[in-house]
Amino acid sequence: MKSSIKVLFWLYKSKKNTQGLVPLYIRVSLNSQKIEIASGYFILPKSWSEKRKAILESAPQSAEINDARQIQRGKLIAIYNQLLAVGEEFTIDTIKRKFLGKDDDGISLMPQLTSMIATAPLVLLIAWTA
Repeated sequence: MKSSIKVLFWLYKSKKNTQGLVPLYIRVSLNSQKIEIASGYFILPKSWSEKRKAILESAPQSAEINDARQIQRGKLIAIYNQLLAVGEEFTIDTIKRKFLGKDDDGISLMPQLTSMIATAPLVLLIAWTA
């Protein structure tokens, strides 16, 4: 399966809040599929460079937000690469769920905890007799 991922940041200008700030969104494209995710940041529209798709360096908190953008972009690409490495089919929604920490892949700590509890007396006995 040949695929490529694209990560783009953009301002959701129609969602301007009462302070005049707009949310910074992430658009992720995989083949012909697209999703949008809120980055968690709000900025002034005049602080955004459409050409660079980044916050102007003169803007307040520009370093923090631009660093966060790079981290979020890196995390999305890392998730994509991990899914490719597994070799199973996945969709753009799989990437979104993993990015947001909502991926329910059925892994639970209960089996490990149950196993630890079952072997705990044995471990304690071995440690006490050693």
